[in-house]
Amino acid sequence: MPQKSSNLVKLYGFGVLKNGVKYDFPFRESLYSMKPITEEIYFALGDSVDTTNAEFEKMNVCKTINTTWDASLKDGLVISTETNKAIQFLKSDVSDLSHAWGLYLQADEVIHEDDYKIIQKDLEYCEANGFDAISFRYLHFWQNHHEIAVTKNWYPHEIRAIKLDSPIESW
Repeated sequence: MPQKSSNLVKLYGFGVLKNGVKYDFPFRESLYSMKPITEEIYFALGDSVDTTNAEFEKMNVCKTINTTWDASLKDGLVISTETNKAIQFLKSDVSDLSHAWGLYLQADEVIHEDDYKIIQKDLEYCEANGFDAISFRYLHFWQNHHEIAVTKNWYPHEIRAIKLDSPIESW
């Protein structure tokens, strides 16, 4: 079993979701993949028309806040806005943000258990060296778990961990 966070660095998970059941997102796998290395997980749940919110209640693995998505926002601004709500929810609940980091996963992303120690090592390195964010490399599976998409359209890395006492926001 992986160790949660070191005594110095605390890691919290966060994300957003709406209609995860309807659109068959692997949100359960996403949540369970970050649970072993996080202190707590926070999710902003949009105004779903399916049973997503009830599924979160049944799983009882994270703290949630109900939100209303603004469909008039375009070009990714809805996800950005909702992600910022999740960040603020997390920050408002954690009593000590010094040495605290947030790990952001979208509801269709998972962490492989072989990467837990690497993530912890990266967090400790970045904390010790004054970084505010960590970009992770990841794979995009296409249509099944045997095919990996590797083209210019699929970005190979993205910022997925942020220092919680920094002014970083999603955009």
